[in-house]
Amino acid sequence: MTYDNTGTTISEATLTLDQNWTTSGIKSLSLYFRGAAGNKGQLYVKIGSQPQNAAAGGPINNARVLYEGAAGDIAATQWVPWNIDLAAVGTNLSQVTSLTIGVEGAGAKGILYVDDIRIYPKTPELLTPVDPGKTGLLAEYLFDNGANDSSGKGHHGTLLDNAQVADSFLLLDGVDDAVAIPRLGGANAAFTRCTYSMWMNSVRDPATAGIIGGINSNNWTTGGIHCKLYNGRANAGINALAGGDMNGRTVVKPDEWVHLALTVSDTVAILYLNGQAEASRGVTTPLTMFLGNGSIGAWNNNSDIQRELTGKMDDVRIYDRAVSEAELLWLAGKRAPVHKPF
Repeated sequence: MTYDNTGTTISEATLTLDQNWTTSGIKSLSLYFRGAAGNKGQLYVKIGSQPQNAAAGGPINNARVLYEGAAGDIAATQWVPWNIDLAAVGTNLSQVTSLTIGVEGAGAKGILYVDDIRIYPKTPELLTPVDPGKTGLLAEYLFDNGANDSSGKGHHGTLLDNAQVADSFLLLDGVDDAVAIPRLGGANAAFTRCTYSMWMNSVRDPATAGIIGGINSNNWTTGGIHCKLYNGRANAGINALAGGDMNGRTVVKPDEWVHLALTVSDTVAILYLNGQAEASRGVTTPLTMFLGNGSIGAWNNNSDIQRELTGKMDDVRIYDRAVSEAELLWLAGKRAPVHKPF
């Protein structure tokens, strides 16, 4: 849907229906949307229905529901879930005649994609971001004091080649720059759960850069973890997890700060971008992994620094547990509640 409110205040696209949304325990309307950089306006839906017992062809009621999430979500390039509690709509849902997607705001313009419009016998839930705190935190690199670990565990990093810290960011020139980090917990430490969390900004176009950045264990041995970008998409490999790498869907743009994360529990590994799950894989038997013993911003492959990020990194954290969805949202910079996908 391309919209342009130049000289007007709303743009709409309408789907004609003839449905009864009161059967089968229906409780919610669900859809996904994504936009583009620069999008403006207030997103809303209208549910058109005939009044109770009205004759066919009579007047139509339009119940309008505003999107209550962050204003900037209309410009998000990831798919954003929006679940609407139909009990709060206040219209006759037994004779639904139309569904309208609209954007309000004088002068607002952009492009909006909408997909997976469904009705569910479930009540919508919101996830409220929660600070994960220090519980299970093994290493924290905020780059406020070089590459030192601020978790209190003493897992300090070492700046390699021309890597440097300025204005609380890790700066990487893309040629042999990285931060070497030790094996967390000691030389023989092993873990069955973990979270890798980091912020990245690539100067080069990630879509054409191949594999870059992230946190990568040295070489590629059993129990190692590589969490990075691959052709602009979130990507993670665990050398113990069947099925090969997990790959995300959303393509990251150059000069864009993104949050990349991987959580591993006893039952599932989940790859996240900006707080949203991009891929997941079931774990039948708890994995045995080592954490750290690698590089931030590149991959040390037998002393050859490869897959370097040209850009910046910040707020790199490693936990010995799989943080919750709510905690992951907080790490990704979210503070307002968000819709939990069905």
